[in-house]
Amino acid sequence: MQPHQWATYWLNGNVPLAALLRAGNQTHLLDHDLPTMVDQALHVILSGQRSDGQLGPDTCGWQFGTMNAIRSLVMWADTASPTLRATIDDAVFRSLAFLLTNCTLQDRTHGGPRWPSHLEAILAYLDAFPPTTTNNTPAAGTEARAATQLKQTATATATATADPTSTETTPTATTTQTSTETTETTTTSTARTHTATNTSTVPQAPTQAANRLRTLLDLSASWHATGLNWREYYLARGGKGFPTPFPLGPAVPAVQGANFHHGVNTAEGLKFAGVEWRLWALDPSPLGVALDLLDRYHQHPQTTWGADEFLAGRDPRRGTELCDIVESMYSLGWHFQQTNVTSATLALLDRVEALAFNALPGTVTADMWMHQYDQQTNGLAAAPGVECGGLNGPQATVFGLQPYFPCCAVNLPQGWPKLAMHAVQTRLGDGAILLAHLVPVAARIGSVVINVSTAYPFDDVVEVEASNRDPHAAASLLVRIPGWASNLTATLNGRPVVPAPRNGTLWKLLLAPANVPVAAVLTFHPEVRFDAGWGSPAPAPVSYSAGGRPVPVPSHRTDDFVCRDGGSLIPGVRGQIRSGNPGQVTLAVVHHPLESHGHELASVSVQLQYVAGYTPAPGDPPRRGSRVDLVVVDALDTTRVLATLWQSGTLDAYSADNFTQWSPPITATTSNLSFAYGASFFLALRFSNNQRNLVLRTDTLNLTVSWGPAATGRPWAKTRLDTNAVRVVRGPLVYALPLNESSRVLSKPAAGGQCEVANHSGCQSRDVAFYSGVGDRWNFALAPHLGARFVRTNGKGRGPGERKPQQQPQPQRLPFDGRAPRFYIVVEGVRIASWGLADAFNPTSPPPSPVATNKSQGLVYEAVRLVPFGVTNIRISCFPWIDKGTT
Repeated sequence: MQPHQWATYWLNGNVPLAALLRAGNQTHLLDHDLPTMVDQALHVILSGQRSDGQLGPDTCGWQFGTMNAIRSLVMWADTASPTLRATIDDAVFRSLAFLLTNCTLQDRTHGGPRWPSHLEAILAYLDAFPPTTTNNTPAAGTEARAATQLKQTATATATATADPTSTETTPTATTTQTSTETTETTTTSTARTHTATNTSTVPQAPTQAANRLRTLLDLSASWHATGLNWREYYLARGGKGFPTPFPLGPAVPAVQGANFHHGVNTAEGLKFAGVEWRLWALDPSPLGVALDLLDRYHQHPQTTWGADEFLAGRDPRRGTELCDIVESMYSLGWHFQQTNVTSATLALLDRVEALAFNALPGTVTADMWMHQYDQQTNGLAAAPGVECGGLNGPQATVFGLQPYFPCCAVNLPQGWPKLAMHAVQTRLGDGAILLAHLVPVAARIGSVVINVSTAYPFDDVVEVEASNRDPHAAASLLVRIPGWASNLTATLNGRPVVPAPRNGTLWKLLLAPANVPVAAVLTFHPEVRFDAGWGSPAPAPVSYSAGGRPVPVPSHRTDDFVCRDGGSLIPGVRGQIRSGNPGQVTLAVVHHPLESHGHELASVSVQLQYVAGYTPAPGDPPRRGSRVDLVVVDALDTTRVLATLWQSGTLDAYSADNFTQWSPPITATTSNLSFAYGASFFLALRFSNNQRNLVLRTDTLNLTVSWGPAATGRPWAKTRLDTNAVRVVRGPLVYALPLNESSRVLSKPAAGGQCEVANHSGCQSRDVAFYSGVGDRWNFALAPHLGARFVRTNGKGRGPGERKPQQQPQPQRLPFDGRAPRFYIVVEGVRIASWGLADAFNPTSPPPSPVATNKSQGLVYEAVRLVPFGVTNIRISCFPWIDKGTT
């Protein structure tokens, strides 16, 4: 990507942010005039358009920068003057027509992996500027091809407020009807309508309007046909019938699969079903298949998917890129707007909030000046040298203004502004207004005025005040009830609502004409939940083969290994195992359990290739070389070495520092082992680095075992190896163990604002590393059977039954400030010695749960204090657990 593409990516988030700040009269809080900066940038884009329609410097090829510019212009038009709207309309259509005529039809531009985002931008343009004839009727085909069911309110009239309080309204006599609206509808959407601000579309002759629409539909169809087939990719459910199967575990990037498996492509590609539904009336339900696959094989407790550049599985050490988070938020919320409201589509908004209130704040500092490229679910540091396990380098977890690739720096701003932009929506079939997110908001849509007073998600109470100023016609307000809110109680104008609105539905409030106020209060009564089933599934086993036939042990890919004690993996088509640093003894566990079914392990064969690091320079004294042993370790406790099967001797003849070639394959077979064990076990490579280290190729590494007779007198039982870890949740918030972090400034900008001077030598990101404290206690197994205690620390949020005070305190300026969390949860836990470090910064994956404990020695329970995930920079949030009956 080129610098101009970062600019339009930045505008994609800052256009709605600027509009919201203006509408809420909050621009005085900024130290720069952001709205003016946004206006100036967009005027530059418009004024630089070529006479042939080309918008920006990209002629053909990948249109990421151009389509972000178009999306930004269309959002800008929502609050623009009629004259500027007409200019935007003309500029965007001529740009899209240029792309069709000069690029797509010439086979110079294809849909690629992100065609769903490109077509979403085209649909946004159609929604904002529907082709109309001279009598202002929609062009033929507009209703069928470009009809939305829900539309966010114009940012000029729907504003997220900085103050979550509002003046209390005195209840009047109840003149409003209420019901829980059914959400299992199957009717198609009606033709879209427009708010008062969207009336400046220039009428065209019928033929001209039809031609404009045809141009847009042809461009959409072409990009759809030449883009990645996301629908079939997911419907194949990981089967080999699709050329690039969905990865049922960490993806190993390859040329063929890289675009499908890329995390941000995945997040933006989630719009595929909504786009295909809008344009071609294709069944939108495959999005559910996609989410099921992503959840089952890649989801993490904070609702992200493991994707440290590529889909990375469910191991809580793996990372998730910030761009994945904000793009997933937008894609899921956008799909909800496009399709029919059902329980499944309403659940998408629960996902959006889970990402917005957990994952997003958990990867930025409380003041939002610094962010990470990759976030970890479990991590003891965010510092140089932290390896998540993917392709991203050792700088990816550092916090900074731009600590790694620029994409996350420029994409970060779209997360919360677009959530606020979509907080209030209108339903096009009947004009009903939908309160989609229960965040503090003040909105005016036509004759309806809405004020939401709450500190949600930090508050258990939401107050909704609404009135309808139309003197004659009634209106309706639909309030989304979150899916987790199963204990909800509600009042309407001071009277209890019985039965209470159901979770996962829309609560319909009828607003009488003539400005009769309605006051609804929702109280959630959330409980602390312990959700099990997190972490990696059980690895594929290598089972006993009848007749003792040799059985290959999968070991030619980096995801076949788990490193600990300092070793690391370098993934790729030709992956590598790095044995750590001089002086270390490290382990690379072949993560496929051997299941003997009571038989002896008779023999093992090994083949490997290596190069040795830390080669002494000419004239320096020699350094003692490294060696590798093949050992057997217990499947539950990989620190327990059960037997040594083979030793390599010193490996130092082929240098990594002065590389010329890999070593020839080293092969060996050890027979007559007669090794028997009563449970599952792993093979592992144990590296004794001495004064050097080793790097092994995984693509040429091969291990084979042969089985012997049944072991006499030794019972055998299969070991459960799926992680089955637990997360702690209350309401929309996930909780985590905060670490006693210390920080170190790695770099900082030049003084005096010189970073704003191009090419200034002192211009660099302020980068900060966070480290857990020495001796930090983190390796706890929680005890869900002993319950939990929720503790609120201040008055900036009310619990059930707490009255609204006469004067509310000012809202917390930094709501996700870990120095002063609003509340915490206390649970009981037991430290687990077998849960140790994979390297200096990463814990190993949590041991399978429920964890076996020796109760005869007594369990020492400790109070473990957990805080919201989003207030932490480094944390443990995926825990093993013990059960009441576990021994």
